[in-house]
Amino acid sequence: MDILKLIKKDHDEAFEAIEKLEKMTDSPSHNAEKMTQEFAIAVLLHAKSEEKGLYEMIESKKEDFKDFTLEGFIEHSLVENTLKRLLSVKPGGNGEFKAALTVTKELLEHHAKEEEEEELFPKIKKNFSAEERDQMGQLMLAAKEKFRPEVEKMVLNQTTLNGKAPAKGKTKMPLAAVKKSPAKSKESRLQ
Repeated sequence: MDILKLIKKDHDEAFEAIEKLEKMTDSPSHNAEKMTQEFAIAVLLHAKSEEKGLYEMIESKKEDFKDFTLEGFIEHSLVENTLKRLLSVKPGGNGEFKAALTVTKELLEHHAKEEEEEELFPKIKKNFSAEERDQMGQLMLAAKEKFRPEVEKMVLNQTTLNGKAPAKGKTKMPLAAVKKSPAKSKESRLQ
């Protein structure tokens, strides 16, 4: 599948999930918790697989993608932090869930618009053939499957059940614990 179509599909699914979650912000429910977990898993898998299937590939092209990929890694990190907050709160009266969801939505809207409309998609179409875009799409899909067990475990560990700490012997794992390729770590480039 063309990576641009795959990215667009992921973005659309994330915004559909946000719309459903926005309707659940006022009262706690098991459905809201489950949907929040599924949403977080999908967004994190998208981010990690996009980094692997796209960012690493486009950095090797002659056109300068460095600024875009560095911004993308930072944006993904910010989204991870807001998802961490979203997973730690419940819908209801204090408004924290709604606030965390709103910030997550705003970050994703900015990121999606920048990719789809402003910078990335036009440059990718200009610099990569349809065959190359399909190869990147396959890399992204493979990365999703590779990262899925780690991301699912991480999200489940991050979720606070009924406002209580995780069960004894289980510790919260930071979202940044998803492994990145050491040779391609963008965090080290920013230091």
